[in-house]
Amino acid sequence: MNSLRKAIIISVVLCMGMSMANAAEETKSPELSLKANLELFYENSKNVGGTGDDDKFKSNQFYLDFGAKFENNLSAKLKLDAADIESRDGTTVSAKAVEEANFTAKHIGDSLLTLIFGKDEMPFGLDYDKYLNDSIAHQFEIDKVWGFHGIVDIPYVGNIAAAAYQHRHTDDDETLATNETGDNYTAKLTIDKLIKNLTVKISGASESYSDTETTDDDTGVATVEAMEDETRWGAGAVYKVKGVGNINAEYISFSSLKGYPGYDPSLVTLGVECNAIEKTAIWGRLEIIEEDTTDDVETEFWSAGIKYSPTKNYELMVEYSNFN
Repeated sequence: MNSLRKAIIISVVLCMGMSMANAAEETKSPELSLKANLELFYENSKNVGGTGDDDKFKSNQFYLDFGAKFENNLSAKLKLDAADIESRDGTTVSAKAVEEANFTAKHIGDSLLTLIFGKDEMPFGLDYDKYLNDSIAHQFEIDKVWGFHGIVDIPYVGNIAAAAYQHRHTDDDETLATNETGDNYTAKLTIDKLIKNLTVKISGASESYSDTETTDDDTGVATVEAMEDETRWGAGAVYKVKGVGNINAEYISFSSLKGYPGYDPSLVTLGVECNAIEKTAIWGRLEIIEEDTTDDVETEFWSAGIKYSPTKNYELMVEYSNFN
């Protein structure tokens, strides 16, 4: 598939602060904030899934981000994505429309521990390199799920995070996923203080799947297919050169992807970004999928683009992607 996307990114930020006082004492109300981010793009694609050309306008994302900060390092966040409304008439809202909904207790009791509870992105993967066409690595991040996780700062090193969460595939097929306590968990080590301008992230996760039962329509015989826990490991790094740009790389390996025994693909992502020209960035990305199957399938695809930011809150992007 060849795809050309032209996008206009519009970001609008509005912050509000309020306070109340009386004669006896000064009482501070929560610091409230509202942010909006709208991304519109025009896409021209050829030979998408063998069905021919595709020419359309679309809203890729429309974030409304509500925040509140309280005393004692407590905060709350609600992030909605209107672009995830399921029906064209806007009457049916999908579960994905709620991007985030969580509470955060930062540095509890002046300690190194931070706790987050609610719907959030769980700690897995490099979480980088996002442009008009998301990388495959981004699709395997554990995002838009309910759960809780803790982050412990490691002085002079970085931090380590761990989480337990509700299965990402519950909304699609409740018979496929299991969600008892401890069934789905992940952890990530971030090292970003040892070497200047270098960030390294190492993560692992396990997701639990239920056995599936299918019945033959002709014979009425039921067949149970055993599902295994999916395990995955990831390692990635970003090295930034001030005033020039950065390079990034990530590797993710899977065992029993989505619960299927013997389906053990791996993914390699390589990217580069140059921002040496004022208000302009140029990037490129190569991704390679290697499947550990009898067919020994190897898939490569790439994308390249340019971004121009005339002001702080506006961006113009053009990106070309080639999927094989």
